[in-house]
Amino acid sequence: MKNINPQIFYAIPLRDIVIFPHMTTTIVVGRQKSVQAIENAKKSNIPIFVVTQINSDQDNFDLSSVYNVGVVCKIIESTKVNDGNVKVVLQGLMRGKINRILPETDFFSCEVSFLQDEVIAAEDSELIGLIKASVESFTKLGEANKKITPEIISALSKVKSPNDLVFLICSFLTSSTK
Repeated sequence: MKNINPQIFYAIPLRDIVIFPHMTTTIVVGRQKSVQAIENAKKSNIPIFVVTQINSDQDNFDLSSVYNVGVVCKIIESTKVNDGNVKVVLQGLMRGKINRILPETDFFSCEVSFLQDEVIAAEDSELIGLIKASVESFTKLGEANKKITPEIISALSKVKSPNDLVFLICSFLTSSTK
């Protein structure tokens, strides 16, 4: 994995959720600085960076309060709801690592380097075995978990990259972010 092209992004620290590349999800945002970051990114027609907080009870946005890897996301749609919160549909694009958090007062922002996944040789027999075992285990999990539909299981066979397979499987796992 190598860091490339550092850029500044508006940011949203997430409470108890992880977004992966190629994942589309809806979140509700209430912190004013996060709402402002969404509005600024939408006006500028640029992606936004989302990163999971280490402790969801805190409101800080600094290097000690969030994980250092998150995802650059396209804002598909955002709607203000009656209680002042904003409902946002995000699509994960690619992973990024926070280099530094900028000291803005009205919104969250940070400098991010894109993380480029290593290319893995398709003929790696150990990797092929791990992929098959992962798909089999996820299929068994799908039999017990109604959120994992047959369509999702069949989508696994269409995934080309081991990294994308991991992202897809992880997006359906229910576990703590810690």
